[in-house]
Amino acid sequence: MAECEIVVSATRSPHLVVRREEFCPARKMGFLDLAAPRDVDMAFAEEEQVTLINLDTLQEIVEENWRERERLVEESMVLIEQGVEETEEWVFQSRMDDTIESLQQQCKVIVEDSFAYLNRRMELKPREQKMLRKVLNASLQRMLREPIQQIKRSGTKEEQEEVREAVRRLFQI
Repeated sequence: MAECEIVVSATRSPHLVVRREEFCPARKMGFLDLAAPRDVDMAFAEEEQVTLINLDTLQEIVEENWRERERLVEESMVLIEQGVEETEEWVFQSRMDDTIESLQQQCKVIVEDSFAYLNRRMELKPREQKMLRKVLNASLQRMLREPIQQIKRSGTKEEQEEVREAVRRLFQI
């Protein structure tokens, strides 16, 4: 990158200090004009080898950054709202976790009881025992998949309580 001279100006002068007709930069340079009124002639902004930054330029940058921040805040608020909704739904559904866990435990008991009974009757080899246990478990899980989804979709606290009580009565858990 080529070297660049930078001139910083911040005088209290009521008129231009650096005029275009009096100064012709021979190489790349920058002006940082912090004065009000301006010290550096705005004609320099038209020069290819000159970068002119003044209070108006800084104000534009501030405004652009502010707009970007507002946009990011809006995006963030949408993401936060989505996260809150998802969390509220998860918390609401998790109220039924103990009921679902009880059903899962009941399935495990049924699988083990059924397995023990069939194993005694059939004298299975270890590989067959493993397969039988998997089949029994998969069958019961498949049978409970939709009821568990319905339990999770219970709409209100009252519905959840009704479903919880019905499951307790039906499965004696």
